[in-house]
Amino acid sequence: MPPMRDPKPDSLALGPGLEPGFANVLRHQFCAPLAVIRGQAQLLRRRARQSDDLAAADRLRLERGLAAIDAASLELEALVDYLTRRGVK
Repeated sequence: MPPMRDPKPDSLALGPGLEPGFANVLRHQFCAPLAVIRGQAQLLRRRARQSDDLAAADRLRLERGLAAIDAASLELEALVDYLTRRGVK
């Protein structure tokens, strides 16, 4: 699995004065779909591991791709969380 990048780029911020209620809505609107993506990727990875229908090379390729989706969704969730918390008044 590739290492996670730093989710705190200083050049990205929603700016000071972001209303806490808006930040929470924004965080939820981004993180809820990411949780679904991550959950589905994890479920598919589990199924791929247990499948007798896949060749070993196909299983490995599928597991790596789904692991990358899982990792990327965690990265995006961390970035959204950082950006929305940073701009709250």
